[in-house]
Amino acid sequence: MKAEAHAIDLPNESVDVIVSRNSMGLSLHPKEVYQEWFRLLKPAGRVLVFDSNWYLRLNNPELQRQCDKYRRLAIKKGYQDKIISKQPVSDAIARKMPLSLERRPLWDHGAFRRCGFQQILYHPTPMFAICATK
Repeated sequence: MKAEAHAIDLPNESVDVIVSRNSMGLSLHPKEVYQEWFRLLKPAGRVLVFDSNWYLRLNNPELQRQCDKYRRLAIKKGYQDKIISKQPVSDAIARKMPLSLERRPLWDHGAFRRCGFQQILYHPTPMFAICATK
């Protein structure tokens, strides 16, 4: 099946679990995605999201400075920077994504609540996991 995450052609309450990894930051319709997932989940169904604030730095100069600092430090220690040649193009695209302006997983927590999810557990590390139960 091929579908947009915010418009999946499946019946209501037909899915037990939905897992998302490093994809929500690239969604043009993140609120609608979570609403769609709520519709698809059976009662007591769960959504597991593994993600990070990958692009928050693009709209936050202080975070961008920190990112640049650690990138320079890594290069100085001998790590290769394989991203730098593609970065201007990917950053230009990412800057336009809705979640590039949001501090996550706080945004996700609120979005899940507004969709109707009852229980939401998360741990806010740079890479986070969030579990929402219908």
